[in-house]
Amino acid sequence: MMQNRTTTPQLWQEGAAISLLLAAALMVMGNATISPALPLLAAEFSDDPWAEWLSRFLVPAPSAAVVICAPFAGRLADRVGRRRLLLWGVALFAIAGCAGLVLPDLRWILASRLVLGIGMALIMTAQTALLGDLFDGARRANMQGLMITARNLGGLVCITSAGVLATWNARLPFGIYALAFVFLWVMWHGLVEDTDCKGKGTQAQSEAVNDPGAATGWRWVVAGIALLQGLTNLAFFVMPTQLPFFLNDLGIDAPVAAGLTLGAMTLAGAAIALRFGALSRWLGTARCFALGYGIMAFGYLGLSVATGFGVVVLGAICVGMGYSLVTPSFAGLMLKAAPMHWRGRASGVLTTAIFVGQLLSPLLSVPIIGGWGFSVLYSVLAVGVTALAAVWAMYGWRDAAKAVLYRQ
Repeated sequence: MMQNRTTTPQLWQEGAAISLLLAAALMVMGNATISPALPLLAAEFSDDPWAEWLSRFLVPAPSAAVVICAPFAGRLADRVGRRRLLLWGVALFAIAGCAGLVLPDLRWILASRLVLGIGMALIMTAQTALLGDLFDGARRANMQGLMITARNLGGLVCITSAGVLATWNARLPFGIYALAFVFLWVMWHGLVEDTDCKGKGTQAQSEAVNDPGAATGWRWVVAGIALLQGLTNLAFFVMPTQLPFFLNDLGIDAPVAAGLTLGAMTLAGAAIALRFGALSRWLGTARCFALGYGIMAFGYLGLSVATGFGVVVLGAICVGMGYSLVTPSFAGLMLKAAPMHWRGRASGVLTTAIFVGQLLSPLLSVPIIGGWGFSVLYSVLAVGVTALAAVWAMYGWRDAAKAVLYRQ
C-alpha cells in the first residue's frame, strides 16, 4: 500500500522506512564487522594447520552464500511475502552472527558465516522488493539515498566498535551481531501485515497490468542493470580489499592510515547519499550516473599518481562520493523495469550481481597488481569508469535535447 506523505523528514517517523534503513545498516555489518579480529582469531586457533587460510575466508564467506542463495530468495519473496522473508532473514542473521562467540573452532565459525550469508540474501532481496512496494516517486528516491547512508554509517560504527572490542578478546566482535535482535523487534512492529505485498490483490494486480515493466523484454533490462551493478561493485571493492596494501607499498603505516582513509571515504559517501533524492530530481537518472562515475574516475586517476597520504585520502573520498551517487539508482531502475509480481526475483538477481562483483574484485585486481603495480590498476579503473560516465552523459544530453524539442 502506498503511503501519502510526501516530505522527506516524515520518513523518519514511519515504521516501514525505519525498518528498511535498519535492514540496510545490517548489510555492511555482515561481512566486515569481524575484519579487525582476523589476526587474533588466526592466533587463537594457531594449532589448526589451516588457521591462516580459514581466518582469511571468514569475511568473504557470506558473499559466496549470497551469490548462491539470492536467486532462490527472490522466488521466496514473491511466494511467501517480502515482510515475512525480511524477518526470517534478520533472525537468521542475528543467530548465525552471534554464534561465533561460542563455536569451538574455525571450521564451525566458517559454517556459521555461510549461514549468515543466507540471512543476508533474504534481507537484501526482501528490502529491495519492499522499497518498490511501499515507496514511489520522490519518496522512493529519498529512501534509496537514505539506505546508502544507513549502510555507510552502520559499517563505520560496527567496524570501529569491532576494532576496540578485538583488543580485549578476538571473539567479542561477534557480539555486535546481537544488534540484529533489536532491529528484528523494530521491524516486527514497523512492517505491519497490510503493507506486505506479494504481487496479489487489487492494487498489486492493477499496478502489474499498468506497469510499463510488464512489457516484453523487461528481463533483458533487469539483466543489463544487474551487469552494470556488478561491474560498479567490482570497481569499487578494490578500495577496501587493496587500499591497505597500496598504502604499505607507498611506505605508509597501513593499519592506522587505512582506517582513516576508509573512514573518510565512508563518511563522504554517506554525506552525498543524504542528498541523493534532491540530486536525482534535479539532474535526472542519466546525469546522476554520469556525474557519479565521473567523480569515481577522478578519484581513481588521483590514486594512480598518488605518492603521499593526502592524495590517497582525496582519491578515496572521490571514489566513495561517486559510488554513493550511482548505487541508489540501480534499485530504482530495476523496480521500474520489473512487473510488481516479479520484483522479488528481480531483486534476487540484483543482489547476486552485487556480491559477484565483490567476489571477482580481488580475483581480477591481484594479478594486475602483481604484474604491473597499483598505478596501472587504478589507471585501468579510471579509464573504464570514465567510459561509463561518457555513455551516461550521452544519454543525459539526448534526453535534454528531446525535452527542448518537445517544448518547441
